[in-house]
Amino acid sequence: MKTKDYQIISLGERSFLVVVLSLEMTDYYWTALQSELAKYNVADAEVYFDFLYRNGLKNRFFKTKLMGVSLLNNSLRKCKATQECISASDKFFTLHKDVIEHSVLSSIQKTFFRKKLDRTNIFPTNVL
Repeated sequence: MKTKDYQIISLGERSFLVVVLSLEMTDYYWTALQSELAKYNVADAEVYFDFLYRNGLKNRFFKTKLMGVSLLNNSLRKCKATQECISASDKFFTLHKDVIEHSVLSSIQKTFFRKKLDRTNIFPTNVL
């Protein structure tokens, strides 16, 4: 897998999941992320962020809005992830277990998380 700061997963017509794959703050890649999301031609959408890689299991999911071609940076808030969001994230990490190894998770958390993914035995997702 090519190293990138994030991966965008479409959750439907007006909803996206951004799996963060960087220890950098979001400001570092925010402009590039907005440009990639603009390619979907969705004027109004919810954008969920999975910060497992950078934050670990706590403070994991956040949400903001895509208005036109702009992400509302000042509205990025911690949220309770939808089941669809969690499933898409689990599918991504199932396909890219190597990413977990470079995350901030402790060795025990990495083992626990990999076992959880193995138990769910999820099929591939529509990753852009």
